[in-house]
Amino acid sequence: EYHRHVGRAEGLQDDHIIMVDNGSIIEFQKRKAPVLRGKVTSGARLIDQNGELVPEMVIKDRFVLERDGFVVVSLTIDRQSGRLLSSPDIITRGSFSIRDNAELMDTLRTQLRHIVKAHKITKQTIELVKYRIKEEIEKHLADSKLSPTVIPIVTVIGGNRLTEGRNQRALKPAGILEKR
Repeated sequence: EYHRHVGRAEGLQDDHIIMVDNGSIIEFQKRKAPVLRGKVTSGARLIDQNGELVPEMVIKDRFVLERDGFVVVSLTIDRQSGRLLSSPDIITRGSFSIRDNAELMDTLRTQLRHIVKAHKITKQTIELVKYRIKEEIEKHLADSKLSPTVIPIVTVIGGNRLTEGRNQRALKPAGILEKR
């Protein structure tokens, strides 16, 4: 209606004003009334730095992250002992932040330590540990009205990982050739 009002204010008669939606196709012919001929895709489009159209799903995900935020939990575990090498890192972004809540941060770190102690970290159990971390964080944040995306990262370091079996030779780093 705003556009109709502007047209009238500029002196146009109502029969010379056409009100349509964005994307409407209007066919004009001499001495005939304009005819609507369908619609084309219209609206805002997001283009990335490479000139590619950003998919609708990515845009929706970004709005969810903006609204609810996310929590990244990063644990570094020693392969041989199965113990944490440092205090768990908890990083929050978006509209969600627990950085200022020291009591909650301490509680979460304590729970994360218990999860690591309760599981022997192997290739088979690492996904279970990530699941338990996510579950624990979500449980403690259930009282908040937001439900941030929880991203657990478990890094296992140390130990001898170069050999996979008793009779296999040590693996060489890529790009190093052995002279025979």
